[in-house]
Amino acid sequence: MTAWLDIVGVGEAGLDESARHLVASAKVVLGPKRLLDLLSPPDHGPHPRRIEWKSGLDAMLAQLTALRGTPTIVLASGDPMWFGIGATLAKRFDATEFRVHPHPSAFQLAAARLRWPLQHVATLSLHGRPGELIQPHLAPGNRILAMTSDATTAP
Repeated sequence: MTAWLDIVGVGEAGLDESARHLVASAKVVLGPKRLLDLLSPPDHGPHPRRIEWKSGLDAMLAQLTALRGTPTIVLASGDPMWFGIGATLAKRFDATEFRVHPHPSAFQLAAARLRWPLQHVATLSLHGRPGELIQPHLAPGNRILAMTSDATTAP
């Protein structure tokens, strides 16, 4: 099957130039509202249809599966393959169906700002997962970067 799906990482400043070209050539852009809101309308030509993904992974996957074969962009934060939707989609779609366009991840940006070598940092996602998963990493001197749903995630 020909690739019909592009999973595009979005950075702090929005889409880079190559990602803007991909979005302009797509028929459909699917993503969370906060990322769809970063898109500006194109200056000319047809506008891709924007679809806010439904809450719940199964509902979002059903939306995307219904678009199979239609040139589609899925917007994701940072690197979609590092604790992102890209890793989930890679389990559900054949590798020939999609391409991944990463952007620096939140972990990479945080480590750079803190001047922490990323290879010496525990990185984990607590987004939609129990906050207790951080406990095995808690030890004096350990450096932890954890993606969370909000400020109440960690126990």
